[in-house]
Amino acid sequence: MSDLSGLPVARALPDAPAARELGLLLRIEEVDTIGKSIAFLVQEILLKGFDAISHADLAARIALILEAMPSARPLVLGLQFALLEEDFALALDHARLLVEREHQLMALALAAADSAPAQS
Repeated sequence: MSDLSGLPVARALPDAPAARELGLLLRIEEVDTIGKSIAFLVQEILLKGFDAISHADLAARIALILEAMPSARPLVLGLQFALLEEDFALALDHARLLVEREHQLMALALAAADSAPAQS
């Protein structure tokens, strides 16, 4: 995947500098979960066009997150419908909500693991 700090990105999305300044754009170095990888791919679609990514890769990642996190189905459906309607900004909003949900569930799992009694 490409580096999002170059000028082509700024030309593709007029408000990219402001979005980058606010930390709204993911950098490849920040992609450390399946949810973030989905958000990154959707971001690439928004910035570079629908054919900028491997849709088979996106579908595989969506299948993985749905297997691990079935509660994400409504968010994924919203993301997919937005992509079909070519509303890439809305799709990215859904992807960001997916990342937030993934983070919440991971925090709950870690908290539960920390509070579980130690077994010998």
